[in-house]
Amino acid sequence: PLFEEQIGALLDGGARCVILETFTDVEELVVAIEAKQSLHHCAVVALMARAEPANWARLLDAGADVVGVNCAGTPAEMLAALGDADVAETAVFPSAGLPDADGRYGLTPAVFAEGAHALAGRGVRLIGGCCGTTPEHIAALVARLTPAE
Repeated sequence: PLFEEQIGALLDGGARCVILETFTDVEELVVAIEAKQSLHHCAVVALMARAEPANWARLLDAGADVVGVNCAGTPAEMLAALGDADVAETAVFPSAGLPDADGRYGLTPAVFAEGAHALAGRGVRLIGGCCGTTPEHIAALVARLTPAE
């Protein structure tokens, strides 16, 4: 009932895509996907907190449109974790690294964007940012991934 209530509020508010993120238990994520599907058939992105490509087929079978990972490391760490997995329907939302003693995250926007570019080159379809990313990180990502005219 909790997933239905939360997702229902998003849908009532006009959401046209639901992103379910930072799940650590694939079966809990399946329950959330099924709850969303029972309410509406808009797109759903299902993200685990660890790169677990072996679980992605399960999530797609449950009704996810896009599967992947968020918050599990920097772009380079996530690229390594993907290994040789099929990334045709994959989303990756990396972090900007671990914070230092002053609370600043390790990756500069330019380094973050280069890592995102490598993920795109690997075939990842949806790329965003998680912990520590700022508007500057996302702007650098967009600039790096936008083809030159």
